[in-house]
Amino acid sequence: MSSKAKLWVAAALTGLAGVAVAAWIAFVGAAGGPSLLDDLDATHTVLAAEARQLDDLARHALAVAEQVPHGPDLPLPPRAEVVKRLGADPADPAAWRGWGVDPSYGVAFAIDDRVVRTSGPRAEPLPIALLRVTDRALLIAAFAKAGVPVTLGRQVGAVQEATIAGEDLLIAPRGADLAILPGFDPRRPDAAAVRDAFERFVAPASERLAAIPSFRSARRDSGRAPIFAWTRSSPWAAWLDRDSEQRDFTFFAALFPSAAAWIGDRSGVRVEATPPARAALAEIGRPKRNPPRCARLFPRSGWAAARTSVNLEEAVTGLGKLLPPSVPANTRTGLAMSTGMLALVGVGWGDVTAAFSGHACGGVEIAALPGLKAGAAPKWLAAVGIVDVPKVDALLSKLVALADDKGKGAIAAVEVGGYKGWQLRAGALGAVVVRGDDILLAGPDAATVEAALRRDRGESLAATVLADVVDGPVIAGAGGDLQAAVDAALALPGGEARLREAWAALAKGERYAGAALALDDRGLLLSGRGDPRLQAVFGVAAPAAAVFGWRAFSVAKARTQAVAGRHELDRVARAAVRYYGEIHADGAPACQFPPPAPLNPPSPCCRADVDKDGDGRCDADAFAAHPTWRALGFSPSPSPFQYVFESSGSLALARFTARAVRSDECGDAEVFAVHGHGKVDADGRCVAELDGPVEREDRP
Repeated sequence: MSSKAKLWVAAALTGLAGVAVAAWIAFVGAAGGPSLLDDLDATHTVLAAEARQLDDLARHALAVAEQVPHGPDLPLPPRAEVVKRLGADPADPAAWRGWGVDPSYGVAFAIDDRVVRTSGPRAEPLPIALLRVTDRALLIAAFAKAGVPVTLGRQVGAVQEATIAGEDLLIAPRGADLAILPGFDPRRPDAAAVRDAFERFVAPASERLAAIPSFRSARRDSGRAPIFAWTRSSPWAAWLDRDSEQRDFTFFAALFPSAAAWIGDRSGVRVEATPPARAALAEIGRPKRNPPRCARLFPRSGWAAARTSVNLEEAVTGLGKLLPPSVPANTRTGLAMSTGMLALVGVGWGDVTAAFSGHACGGVEIAALPGLKAGAAPKWLAAVGIVDVPKVDALLSKLVALADDKGKGAIAAVEVGGYKGWQLRAGALGAVVVRGDDILLAGPDAATVEAALRRDRGESLAATVLADVVDGPVIAGAGGDLQAAVDAALALPGGEARLREAWAALAKGERYAGAALALDDRGLLLSGRGDPRLQAVFGVAAPAAAVFGWRAFSVAKARTQAVAGRHELDRVARAAVRYYGEIHADGAPACQFPPPAPLNPPSPCCRADVDKDGDGRCDADAFAAHPTWRALGFSPSPSPFQYVFESSGSLALARFTARAVRSDECGDAEVFAVHGHGKVDADGRCVAELDGPVEREDRP
């Protein structure tokens, strides 16, 4: 997907995220009512997202803006300025009707696999906006009053060209709605095709999106929340930059065909999974033993806690089924061997699986965090579930004996609350580990652990809405005392009192909040618990991570590989400098750089002939053993770069250039280069030096 296409996709999602943030700052209840998404085409819709009840969202956002101080760091306009600029109060539904828009329908975004730009190396999706416009003339007048010029151009069929604030776009009625296609460029060779595709988009759908089971079930999950988004997975693969990314995404799309996210009174994220995917996930995160009751361990006030579940017997097998094609075979093999590592210390993996349930819990005292001195640690607790006490004791005895032999007195036996335990010390750090009836419990000291063992259920998180997060049938869960976190933040020095008061006001209501990830008969469900404000955070953060996290990882990986390519090129250049001044046993002439060497390997690093494991990098054995590369000691590891060495002349006329090249066939083209020259010093010796460091090179 090109940078401009990514920009438009990001703009559409950012617009929706902005409304979502408003919903988070001051929570909006479930909207119900009409939706712009239901009538979209079931076959061609790839993404559908909406924010409804625009007047409610505006009212909450403006109310918050009134409380928050304004300034260069937080330039929120005061309510009066917003009303003056727009000519009416956006919190008033009558204002929206005066602008020719029905606010109850809100604004929607869609990506349709027919509406794509095809003039680049890959098809690029063009996001489409939808509004329920009751009077187009009123809407154009509202733009003009706000200082945004609108120019209507020629009309071809149902589609009309327009320019808003200098941006070319297409508009067309879609039933009672107005569809808007930004990013339209009439000068592109595919402009007519884009216009035709947009006209097909606004035509009545043969099958409505509301009829698709995954969309319909996500709607039921959301309770028709005011912020909602749904997407099919498979079409995105064709719009990715690299073939290896396409293969990975196609692999995951076959396992997880759709996803949805929403913000409302029960915010959540749903990832639909096929039967093979659900089976693999069950192997990973559905232990065959019941979880211990962990919520009772953590104090009711001032703490946050988390829980995770791992099926110890089959997790590695399940994880292996979810690894994409780009994962090298040796990684898969190493993963399968990982459970045998404990054998090195005399403990078998069977000993672990027979002793422990696969459930782990942890918590920390968040209320005390702001008051900690530098280097100090907060109170904490960690626990793992036990299924066989004698086997746990035998396993721990082995580990304690081994650690005590290595640590020379770093472990001492203790008794805490009538239970067997150990005091561990490592320098200034320490911990107490106690084996209870159904848990192995650890904490910073004996008092913290004993208090957890003796805590009354009514004084623990087990008496709050977080009980299901920590103790329920979930793969993972996390939550805490929201009020304590807010109070701790407000206790920090600095900050304007008015801003602190605003946050204090927003923290009213239910003080506990969190989220839990569960596996059911349709796939994965991440759902919020407790205070709807924090539920909305999970509703915003989780889909954002799903959409951008994978791409961010790819970018970070590419940057890491670029650093490795530059480092390899620097080694080549320094070897060339040394070579120039040496006498060569093979008879190569002195005072010259090695002869030129062609592009190595000759094929771009995403082609199958040099990338057999499909990870987007040239395999190590694909690099040719050319005499020049041998002379320069060049032996690269797998790399996304091809390397080339150019040289000419001798004595003071000797020159060389070494380049690392990433082909645009494999994604974003990238070239690094380093140059050097030779000379003869006053004593007649041949020396060479670099013209500068390795630098990125612009290619025509």
